[in-house]
Formats: sequence, structure tokens, C-alpha cells
Amino acid sequence: MRAAQKIAYGHASGPGGHMADFPGMTKDQLAERIYTMLRDSINNPKDLTLGNSVSDGAPVIYDPKTNIVVIRDATGAARGSDAGTVFKPGPGIDYILGNPNTGWKPKIAERIDAFPPSRLEDIPRPAGPRPAVEPGPAKRPRRAPVEAAPPARPAPGIADGGAGLPRLPLGIGTPWDSPATGPHPVYPPHHHHRLPVLGEIPDEIEDP
Repeated sequence: MRAAQKIAYGHASGPGGHMADFPGMTKDQLAERIYTMLRDSINNPKDLTLGNSVSDGAPVIYDPKTNIVVIRDATGAARGSDAGTVFKPGPGIDYILGNPNTGWKPKIAERIDAFPPSRLEDIPRPAGPRPAVEPGPAKRPRRAPVEAAPPARPAPGIADGGAGLPRLPLGIGTPWDSPATGPHPVYPPHHHHRLPVLGEIPDEIEDP
């Protein structure tokens, strides 16, 4: 339907168009008529005369009952990018098939039974060159990944089969005595190695 609208609103309605060939018909009605002819040229072409234009190979669809011819330009390049044209030829069928008696040369080289859908579809235009894009800022180099330190292993305890904490040596002494020196000896009173007691003056200690 899009191609039919392009033809009805484009070439047919332009300054050199052929809307005068369709008095009392709106552009929407003309587009509907064109669409019906395009569809029937694929699915139900028995009442149509079909062929390829001898000038540029464009599909030509002619309806003898209405004397309407549709020339479909899938590229739009040959007819002002309007997808084709539609009009009523003055000589009628002679415009399509030609007539040596009247001097009309054929518009189509030979008749065909039907058009494949691909012949009537819009052909995409080739994409033009893309605009140049300014390069963006340079990306910073990525840092090499740093391996994480292995987790610290706890000191083995007695439950884990380790040696455990060192035990104090048995014997005379207090728990805070150093294991390296051993327990301190306790001297009797009046011994010359005895340390003074709290509140006692060292000079008052009598030697034995």
C-alpha cells in the first residue's frame, strides 16, 4: 500500500502528473485502485496485461477494462523517486502492445503471466558514506590484577595436634615465676640472704 500511495501522491499529483485522467477521484481512491492492480498482478492477473518496459525494464500493469496503466519503479530513480506512475493512455491497448497500423511501438517487450512479489517491492537505496567521527579520548591501560595474599593460618592448638602453649615447670614458686629461671628459693628468718620484709629496715636484720 505504501508504494501505491507514493504513486498517487507523487508523480500522478505533481506538476506533470495525470490526475486529470481521473476526474472525481481523490488521491486516496486512486491509491486504492493502484494497490488493487499491484496485488492482482501477483495473485489474480487473469484480467490484466503484464510485461516489462522496453525502455528500463520496469514492471508495467495494464487493465483493459478501466484503461489504466501502472508503471512500477521499484528504485524510484527513473521517475523522480516517486515509486512509479499511473495514467490512462490515449491509444489504449495499442500503447502497451503496439500497433504497426497506427505507428505505436509496443511498451512491453513480451507479455508475462504474473509478477513475483520481489519485482514490486521497494529496493533499498545504497547507503552513503558514513560521516567521519572524531576519535574519543584514549582509554587508560588497564592495571594488571594484583594477587591477594593468602589468608593467615591460625597457630595449631592442642585440639589440632599441635604443641599448644608451653606449660610452666612444676615445683616451688608462683605461677608468674619465669620458666627460664625456675622458682625462687625461700630463706628462713635471720638468714643473710633473706630479703627484707615490707616495713623492715635492712640495717635491723641481724646476721646469725
